[in-house]
Amino acid sequence: MSFKGKWSTSFDPKYTREAPFHLDGGKDKTCRMMNAVGTFDFFENKGIRSVRLPYGDSLYSMILLQPKDNSGVPGLIRKLANEPWFFLMNEYRHRVGAVYLPRFNLGSDQSLEPLLTAQGMGIAFSDSADFSGIRASGGLKISQLLHKAQFNVNEMGTGSADEGTMGNAVMTGDSSELIRLDRPFVVAIVDRDANSLLFLGRIMDPAL
Repeated sequence: MSFKGKWSTSFDPKYTREAPFHLDGGKDKTCRMMNAVGTFDFFENKGIRSVRLPYGDSLYSMILLQPKDNSGVPGLIRKLANEPWFFLMNEYRHRVGAVYLPRFNLGSDQSLEPLLTAQGMGIAFSDSADFSGIRASGGLKISQLLHKAQFNVNEMGTGSADEGTMGNAVMTGDSSELIRLDRPFVVAIVDRDANSLLFLGRIMDPAL
């Protein structure tokens, strides 16, 4: 999966600063922290703080979720797994304030064999596989099937180059902080019209 999109309101690179990212285990790692002030879709309850950043014409959005309690990201993932993820969609409200987001790379190679096996397609990976429509003499099976996702998130958007601009949100000294993503968090990309989840992942280290 490769997703590319520019923020509806981009972060101004001149306000990006080196800052600590607090890793699990108590260690800190320096990251490139973007920051911007503007009107953002924001949501907060007892366990979650979240901001929604739209792309382009707002059909797609990135949702960033930060756990507030000690259960951390694993607890948040369990919560999202046990409830419809879209329970958040109608909870966002426009708020003016500052958003701090590290530049990060996210990549994964996930085997689809367990998922397809659970859906009854495990035979395709076994010696009993029947691909005679491809090779009449048989002897074919799927050895592995991988889903690859790669995201590069920066001031301009996701998977985009560090050039060009749209509307920049500018830092001011008296703006209240909405969210500072300086510790592990969850990231999702959603299609707002179809109310569908395109991607869900976790950022434990923004450099990875």
